[in-house]
Amino acid sequence: MENTPTFAIADDQDLTRKGLIFYIKELFDSSKVIEMSSKQSLLEWTSRCENSIAVVDYTLFNIHDVNEMRILIQHFPSTYWLLLANEFNIDFVRQLCNFNTIGFLKKSCGSDEVRYALRCAVGHRFFLCHEISLQMLSPTANKAPEAILTATETEILKLIAQGKSVKEIANIRISSYHTIVAHKKNIFRKLGVSTVFEATKYAIKAGLTDIADYCI
Repeated sequence: MENTPTFAIADDQDLTRKGLIFYIKELFDSSKVIEMSSKQSLLEWTSRCENSIAVVDYTLFNIHDVNEMRILIQHFPSTYWLLLANEFNIDFVRQLCNFNTIGFLKKSCGSDEVRYALRCAVGHRFFLCHEISLQMLSPTANKAPEAILTATETEILKLIAQGKSVKEIANIRISSYHTIVAHKKNIFRKLGVSTVFEATKYAIKAGLTDIADYCI
């Protein structure tokens, strides 16, 4: 495969590392694989290596903060981050879904899904394993936006996701244009997004609107 990247595996479980190396070599025979033993060595390697893929157990390497992960993604734009874990914090995943250079893979995933995740990593395409997708769409996960947003903001987010303009939302809610603009800014700030597309993506993943509504 052209422009085959270098993989860095940062995981302290032997079985996981050896399994990943097997799949990488099976799919990308000419690729180079490096094993990392610390967060510092991983970051130093990432700063030097272009077109790299970091396969990281983010819980073992103490990457728990969304802002820290955002900084890493933005600071190393040529690196793809494939995060591994036995369990994921769904809100952590939700707030990082706007980036293309990240993927989320549970260690319980089957071989086909592992292979697909690695192909997405090489192609710098966002990846979310099936099990996490189901968790994000569960009734429990759907409560998360309501914990972040007020009831009014949640309703406005739904309308934004349905393709309504600020003027249309103001008419529907019998509010002023400037009030809706202020609500929209607060929604974007709280969700950590900067575009209508990102906000809509968040709303769909959280189950606040159906993707069919977005396509209409």
